[in-house]
Amino acid sequence: MEFGKVFVDSVIIGQRHRGVDKERVAALAESIKVLGLQQPISVYVDETDAAYLVAGLHRLEAARKLGWEEIDALFLRMNPIEREMWEIAENLFRVDLSKEQRDEQIRRYVELLKAREERERKLSSKMDNNSKKPIGRPESVITKTAKDTGLSRQTVSRALNPQPKPVPPARDALNDVEIVERQVDALMRAWNAAGKEAREEFLARIDQPVFDRTAAA
Repeated sequence: MEFGKVFVDSVIIGQRHRGVDKERVAALAESIKVLGLQQPISVYVDETDAAYLVAGLHRLEAARKLGWEEIDALFLRMNPIEREMWEIAENLFRVDLSKEQRDEQIRRYVELLKAREERERKLSSKMDNNSKKPIGRPESVITKTAKDTGLSRQTVSRALNPQPKPVPPARDALNDVEIVERQVDALMRAWNAAGKEAREEFLARIDQPVFDRTAAA
């Protein structure tokens, strides 16, 4: 993490940031004019040195309103895990994502979140074991993901626990009447498609008994 300045007009504002509250921007601009900028914005810098806004949208817009060319900023250099998490958080607010694509992105974010936590645990285990441990219960993965991405807990939960598609109920077995009706329909189709000789053969066969009653005597 580095501290410095960034050109206001060069900061790229991602899709996941909420809309600007103009009244808040105006009030913040007045406060900054009197007291100065109390907290720098945070930007993520990629390999091309492009600066993407991470936090401080209203501070950035207040600086723009005041006509500033530059603003104080914390420059974040993310590791590969953090970078992919940030990119997913941005992508989740694209309007052209299908539900399946969004759910897949959420599940990938959770995988990365767990990988980051495991990495942090390994780093902390190398530190002094006598350090004071945090108080209270840790946040769930669903809560953390919802906070990081700006999605609701319900949306994250549904993505992680998709409901199976309902299976249409099996149809009851055909009753005797339906069986006979289908057989008659099949016979009618065969009769209509048959030629003269085939029809005569058919009529000859239906005149014969089904079985020889004297065969068992």
